[in-house]
Amino acid sequence: MLDSSEIPARQSRSERLADLAAAISVDGPGVRDARTPDLRKGQKAALTVTLKKGTYDLYCPVDGHRQLGMEQHIHVG
Repeated sequence: MLDSSEIPARQSRSERLADLAAAISVDGPGVRDARTPDLRKGQKAALTVTLKKGTYDLYCPVDGHRQLGMEQHIHVG
């Protein structure tokens, strides 16, 4: 996941290589349910969002994964 909870406002791109079924979803100011497709082992996907100032939730939308802790909250300043 992310090492910092504070990042500058800018365009952000995330790429993930899946080891198990997973995806990335982002919710926050001006961004609602931006997400990758569900990925299986060996698949990858890119997700590009423009982050404005505010708080964002990044999480795995695959059933049960968010509840298992696959989430991160970040603040863009």
